[in-house]
Amino acid sequence: MTHHAHRHERGVTLVELIVSIVVIAIAGAALSGTLAYLNGTGNISILQAQAQSIANAYLNLVTAKNFLPDGVEASRAQYDDVNDYNGIDDVVAQDVAGNAAGNFRVRVTVGPGALPGLPAAAVRRVDVTVTYGNGATVVASGYRTNYPFP
Repeated sequence: MTHHAHRHERGVTLVELIVSIVVIAIAGAALSGTLAYLNGTGNISILQAQAQSIANAYLNLVTAKNFLPDGVEASRAQYDDVNDYNGIDDVVAQDVAGNAAGNFRVRVTVGPGALPGLPAAAVRRVDVTVTYGNGATVVASGYRTNYPFP
């Protein structure tokens, strides 16, 4: 009875080594290209998202106010109707308490609006424009209606 000793060799061949290096190099190049792209656009995307959030916050604040004007208020803390916000130009965005909320310029315009089936006198269009970075802008627009309609 002879015993055949099976010898299990360990290690890799030169071809296997070269193939694995090439695969790792291709994956690394793809990953570094993706990371470079994200690094270049990520900051802009974050600023754009922040600007859009600020525009939406201002729009929500304005459209939550009463429709009918009741006079001109002396300070922003007293603004109680949608028309009071027309012409706001905040060089630096503000939160509801008046604190600076980032390096974003905010402009608000409130004017007549038109929606199908509603009387023109019962509609106000609100546009909030936020400028950031090197002059890029985002705009949030909405309508405030006088409901119930007169």
